[in-house]
Amino acid sequence: EKMGLSDDEMKGLVKLWRKVNPKVVKLWNELNDYAIEAVMKIGTRVETGYRNIAFLSDGKVLKMILPSGRYIAYFEPHLKVNRFGSACIRYKNIDQKTKKWCDTETYGGKLVENAVQAISRDVLVHSMQNLFNAGFDINMHVHDEVICEVPEDDGDAHLELMESIMKQNIPWAPDLILGAAGYVTKYYKKD
Repeated sequence: EKMGLSDDEMKGLVKLWRKVNPKVVKLWNELNDYAIEAVMKIGTRVETGYRNIAFLSDGKVLKMILPSGRYIAYFEPHLKVNRFGSACIRYKNIDQKTKKWCDTETYGGKLVENAVQAISRDVLVHSMQNLFNAGFDINMHVHDEVICEVPEDDGDAHLELMESIMKQNIPWAPDLILGAAGYVTKYYKKD
């Protein structure tokens, strides 16, 4: 819209993106189908085959179980037909503007986004626990950054150790390739 594209042009771009990224679209669709299956089969754990992600519903809460064992909860899940004529999951959520409970629709793309962000958080927390156990003084974290206070005269050595700790394998994702890069500064700044 900001570039002045028409609705038809934007729809064309969406179709083109989906055509050249079929594996992403497949993931969206499959995760959506697994979640719907869990809502329909109360009490049955539905395995997705994706990084140990599973769904389980007791009728009151749909849980997306993450590889770490933590889960995302979707309250009062139920099935409806969406504006495209397909089955979709709706659940109770607090509206960010009104701060009141409302009925919210979700779909495969949103479920994948939720999983990716939650798994990323779990990876960061695992690294933070390892840094803490190694004696680092964690002052704060911002999204995917960990900010530690270290002696000024030995900052580069501490940074190297921090990076090596953050690259260590995670028990619940042993084949996940991790990288870490940082910098030493007297004051926090976005890199």
